[in-house]
Amino acid sequence: MNKNKPIELNTAIQQNYELLNRISPALIPRKGHRPNSLRTVEKAIALSRSVFYCVKKAEEDGYIVKEAERYKMLWAFADTIIEAGKIENSLKRQMNVAAIISTELEKRGESAVMAGVSAVEFYTVSNYLSRNIDFIISNSDTIKEVMSELGFKNDIGTWYLSQNRKVLVEFHENKGSFDFSWKHVQTVAGPNNTTIKIIGIEDVIVDRAIGAQEYKDTDEWVKYLMVGNYNRINWDYLNKRAYDLQCEVAINSSYEWAKIQRDKFIREVKK
Repeated sequence: MNKNKPIELNTAIQQNYELLNRISPALIPRKGHRPNSLRTVEKAIALSRSVFYCVKKAEEDGYIVKEAERYKMLWAFADTIIEAGKIENSLKRQMNVAAIISTELEKRGESAVMAGVSAVEFYTVSNYLSRNIDFIISNSDTIKEVMSELGFKNDIGTWYLSQNRKVLVEFHENKGSFDFSWKHVQTVAGPNNTTIKIIGIEDVIVDRAIGAQEYKDTDEWVKYLMVGNYNRINWDYLNKRAYDLQCEVAINSSYEWAKIQRDKFIREVKK
């Protein structure tokens, strides 16, 4: 048999069954646990100590979670999110992790939309880098359950993986600069049937404009996003959002700059 050639799971199980079925039933190991009375006191204490620290480590690493008086195993969830967190490419790492979280929240009936700096990284293809994954949610009831099952721990509102501090997740309420229109949300398909919703480019621009106008952040990203996405921006919606959130000054000044750069670019292309 070629060991390097993959074998279908059910075929492998059937082969194992046929091999073991040839063995005399008398040779099958007895079921059940070895009585503690067969161990010395020292070995029993050592075993108890080992079990205690194994359970503690598994809980710290996100492989199990304590519910009431028992533990729930989360190996599949934890392994998936940990592997996604190991991806070297920053954007792919953020998107894979976000897609897993988003999909698990959806299973609980919770809609989450990626926004903030993580959406900026998406729309700028990592020209803007961020460690954070920001989600907008309308209901926070399921966050603790889902994030704990995925192996995350919480520190004053920020969720993190103890195995990988590059992965940081925050949730925000749907209000203020984090308010948005569902009509402009973009859905992206991730691996293994996962999906993630991302806030529209117009709302990302407005978010950056508020930072520039109210908190004296640089307006470079507002301009960059406008130039790069000029043809797909819904300008009527963008201007309305700017008016509603009172950041028209930053939007208008960036628009004038972006239009000049866009026209210059078009002229150069036509040469």
